[in-house]
Amino acid sequence: MGHFFMETYIELTIENSGQAHSSFLIAALDASGFTGFIEESNRLKAYIPAKDYSPQLMVKGSISNGRLSSRE
Repeated sequence: MGHFFMETYIELTIENSGQAHSSFLIAALDASGFTGFIEESNRLKAYIPAKDYSPQLMVKGSISNGRLSSRE
């Protein structure tokens, strides 16, 4: 039988992103290699394969009234 390996993803959470900013954030993150997104009431979660992630992909600057975090 063949071997199945699950790919590891990095989860990026942007809290208090607001619906108005979600479309912009998704477009920017998609262009940076993120492949999956979950919109929740007050946050946006974005996913990128760990092999494609580098700290340089992180958006420089601030998110008004929000908090940015990531985890593997």
